[in-house]
Amino acid sequence: MAEQVSKEEGNKDSEECKEVKKEDLEATHLHGENKQESIPDCPVCLQAYTLPVKLKCGHIFCFLCIKGVAFRSRRCALCRQDVDLKYFDHPEIVHFEAKTSGDEGHEESSEDTDRYQWYYEGRNGWWQYEESSSAELEKAHKDGKRSCELLIAGFLYFVDFDNMIQFRKTEPGRRRRIKRDVMDAEKKGVAGLRLGNQRSDTAQSVANDTTNNRPTSAEANPTVDLRNIQRLVIGSANGGDGGDSDGQTPQHANRNN
Repeated sequence: MAEQVSKEEGNKDSEECKEVKKEDLEATHLHGENKQESIPDCPVCLQAYTLPVKLKCGHIFCFLCIKGVAFRSRRCALCRQDVDLKYFDHPEIVHFEAKTSGDEGHEESSEDTDRYQWYYEGRNGWWQYEESSSAELEKAHKDGKRSCELLIAGFLYFVDFDNMIQFRKTEPGRRRRIKRDVMDAEKKGVAGLRLGNQRSDTAQSVANDTTNNRPTSAEANPTVDLRNIQRLVIGSANGGDGGDSDGQTPQHANRNN
């Protein structure tokens, strides 16, 4: 009797294990489908990619994540291949199509972030903060905080809302101005990534400046004025009165008369 009871309990346990395994397989299958439809995770920050870029070795990271790693080790975080720092001037940007069920809620929660963005001062223009950093700044600003800290590209930055500046905590002397502005404000790019249309606008402005600052005929040919001065000097040396108002010497004037 005891053996029969133990067999029945064993059968129940095996059936329960099969059901659990089946549920796990279904959950794994569903998770796999969701993962394919959503943005993959960055190997460095283990979060969904933001500004994903592909290195020459083929590995993909967040732009700021791999930038922070490369500036320290100059190697890929996965395969350890060398990374040329010049790559970050013109990185290969990767585009993912996110199809997650939580997009609508995210859009509602980021409504204010869509209207306003945060920018930091660069050379000859402003850079927009990366999306997550801008959201952190916006939240701290709305909470009435006077300062906050941001982890950007592996460096810890201190943001002072009273003076509207930021600086690395390890280099407090190197400060940059920050500002809160509308989403479509003029900018150089996002977090160090230049925008294509901004490049063309910059090139056009340079072309316009070149056209507007083009020298006049007198400026382009200064020898004309030098020749007139030489004529005046020669005329005065010959006993003339320094020449007429049109730059002619008295000898030329007498010849015309």
